[in-house]
Amino acid sequence: MEAVIYSKREIARLLSSSFLFSGLNEAEFERIAAFARIKKVSRGRVVFSKGDPGNSMFAVISGRLKVQNISEDGKSLIMGFLEPGAVFGEIAVLDSKPRTASVVSIEDSELLVIERAPFLRFLEAYPRVSIKLMEAICERLRAADQSLENMVFMSIPNRLIHMLRALSDQYGVVTAGGIEIRMKISQGELANLIGASRESVNKQLRIWEDAGLLKMAEGWMQLSQQLLAASE
Repeated sequence: MEAVIYSKREIARLLSSSFLFSGLNEAEFERIAAFARIKKVSRGRVVFSKGDPGNSMFAVISGRLKVQNISEDGKSLIMGFLEPGAVFGEIAVLDSKPRTASVVSIEDSELLVIERAPFLRFLEAYPRVSIKLMEAICERLRAADQSLENMVFMSIPNRLIHMLRALSDQYGVVTAGGIEIRMKISQGELANLIGASRESVNKQLRIWEDAGLLKMAEGWMQLSQQLLAASE
């Protein structure tokens, strides 16, 4: 990762774009900026790996990253994507235990890096940031619980619909033909996200495409309102 030099004022401005730090006043931003730094991560680089010591947390300034775990036999499980404004690495920072997953940059990205010791002191002084941090962790736990429930109780088509609907909520743009997901995601990644094989996902997407419920091209996917309604 390449270190980048920013002024305290520039770091404070970048902090304001993160959910965790929104609402702080100028003096509070300046205090965090005193111990935060910016790093640029090129596409394909590992930010940290599962098992690494958790001595810092990160906020995404720009770019996109994925959270994943890799088994001993090389199988990859994608646990989610990180967009600008997202915070990650906070669990290991709070409990001082090793990282629970790996994070890889899938685009050239810019990260705000916050070291553990000064951040814990900051939380003691500003408890409302602690509350926001707990909200972010709770949201992630709820999403993980929902994903596990879907994998256990839902069929592959229903799991796929729910995932496409979640992606459309986050990345979708309304068009005349429906909702266009403007995020480049492979069928293998979709399969990974819902705990299915690439072949089964490909088969289901083709069924929906043949029925006129979905259109696919490289880099985007258009979903009809009828298909999205099926996940309600």
